[in-house]
Formats: sequence, structure tokens, C-alpha cells
Amino acid sequence: MQRTALRAAAEPERSIQERMIVKRRTWNHMAWALLCTVLIISGCRDNNISDSGQGLTRISQQKELAVAFDPDGVTLGQKTVQLPCDLTELVSALGEPSRTEHMANTIFVWDNLGIYAMAKPRTTRVHNISVTFAETEYRYWPKVLRTDFVNVAEHVVGPQTKISALHQVGLRQDQRLPLYWDMRLGDLLLSLETDEQVRRIVSLGLEGDANKAEPALPADADKLRR
Repeated sequence: MQRTALRAAAEPERSIQERMIVKRRTWNHMAWALLCTVLIISGCRDNNISDSGQGLTRISQQKELAVAFDPDGVTLGQKTVQLPCDLTELVSALGEPSRTEHMANTIFVWDNLGIYAMAKPRTTRVHNISVTFAETEYRYWPKVLRTDFVNVAEHVVGPQTKISALHQVGLRQDQRLPLYWDMRLGDLLLSLETDEQVRRIVSLGLEGDANKAEPALPADADKLRR
């Protein structure tokens, strides 16, 4: 009887201890889950990954390359190239392209910079350089979209530029193809494309004469190469 009484008296105390252990384990599990969540979110931020609603879109960690379009050509960072130009000039400014798409034109794509360039089929003579601001279904479209503006002569154009402000830049809407706008910059043609609702800018490019002859080499060019 005495043992039974002692056991009965000890039961409430043991029950309290067990509940405390269960609570402690529960709190440990919750703390561990919270820590894992924080680490996952932190990892996503470190990798600059955002959910665009259509899958993950990776955003460049580095400051975007400064781009400017003017009558002298395209300025990429510290280097200015005239159009048309050879692919090697772009490689010296942008590095090797991420991929090359062979379509009606040969298209060189820099996925991490939001830039692509066009050349005639089976050539590396580039006549168009474009930057991208919004997604499209084109297979050659860069995987990263630019968020910064582009200098256009005395103006700036970027993904936040209002369509109503394009006239101030000097761009004129194509009456037959209302998604496209263009203007002359010296001998070059600046072209802009909007989405189907004509609400936002999709891309901005500068184009030279694709048929312009490549500059003639001096007579002793072979000697210079040696």
C-alpha cells in the first residue's frame, strides 16, 4: 500500500517532467525549422534569385554594364564600337557570348548581361546590338533582363520609361507596326520594341548598315599580322 501511495504521488511529478521534455523538444524543433528557413532565404538573397511567377529568374549580382547609344556607335562600359563591327570587338568589351543562335540572322547572346547582337548568316560581322528589358518568347532572348537605363544621345531610356515619353526622346511609332518605334542617330538606326499592349519597353537596339563593306586592309596587312 505504501509503495502504491508513493507511486501515485510520484505520477503527477513525472507527468509534469514529461510534459516539460515534450515542450522543450517541440521548441527545439521549431527553432531548428526557423533557422533552416532563415538560411534558405539568406541563400536566395545571396544568389540574387527572385520568383517572377514564371519560374526563377536569376539577376546579375554585379553592377550592370553601362550602355550608351549615340551617332558614334555603342559604348559598352569603357569601350565604344562602331556598327557594323566584327564580333571580336564585342568580345573584347563583353567577353565571349553565352551562346549563338542560327536563325535568319546569326545571333550572339550574352545571357548574364541582357544583351544580344545580330550578324548576317554564317558571318561574324555584327550590324545590330540590343539590350533587353522584358521577357518575350523569342528563343534567343537573354536569360537576364536589364534593370538599368541606357543613355540615348542626350536622353535615358530604361524599363521604367513611360511610353508617352518616347516622343520626347525623338522616337516615332511605326504606323504599320505599332509595337515598334525608331529614330535616326546619324547613319545608325535606333529601334525600340514594346509589348503587345504597348505599355512597357521590351528591347532597345542600335543598327548599322548590314551591307556596309568591311574597311579595306592596307596592302601590307599580311606583313603586319606576322
